[in-house]
Amino acid sequence: MKGMFLFLAAASVILSAGCGDGGADERASLPADDQIIAEQHTVIGEPQPRSTAPIIYYRFAEPGGGPYPDRSLTILEDELILVPEEMNADSVQDTALRITMALQSMLDDTCNAWTGDDLSIAGVSFGDGHADVRLQGNIYGPGDIVLIAARMQVLLTVFADTRVQTATVTIDDECLGNLGISHESEEKPADYIFTREEIGVF
Repeated sequence: MKGMFLFLAAASVILSAGCGDGGADERASLPADDQIIAEQHTVIGEPQPRSTAPIIYYRFAEPGGGPYPDRSLTILEDELILVPEEMNADSVQDTALRITMALQSMLDDTCNAWTGDDLSIAGVSFGDGHADVRLQGNIYGPGDIVLIAARMQVLLTVFADTRVQTATVTIDDECLGNLGISHESEEKPADYIFTREEIGVF
């Protein structure tokens, strides 16, 4: 009888561990390293719809390498073209982690027209459709047009996730929108909010 009681208790624990209301923390299914990143970057407790879309980042296309895919952006005809690149990471559901992974792939891309000095991701958070992205380091380019292209590469990568409706993006605590500007009258504050409509209009 005692053995039967222990068996039923163990079965109860196993069954309760396998049940849930679907709102459990999805990071539990991530590899250990991804769990750590998600813990650092995610707004905890916010329900987010599941996504089956691939993670997308923007990269510089080879000059003259067209035709270019849909959603490409020409900064300088036949010279500076930004094209979307898909990553095979459908299982990652956390929005902040998806943005982080996309940005890291963008930074690591060997076709970048700009160079970076210790450029890295300081933090990414997401909540209520708004992404807060903090980069640190420096971006250099041969002319303002390359810096403008770098600015758009980052913004397009952030807004490639359809859950992002607005975003603040800074580099060393200054608005990314100031990268490549030609006059101080164009300067934006650090808390400037980019919108999906604004990026789409560009």
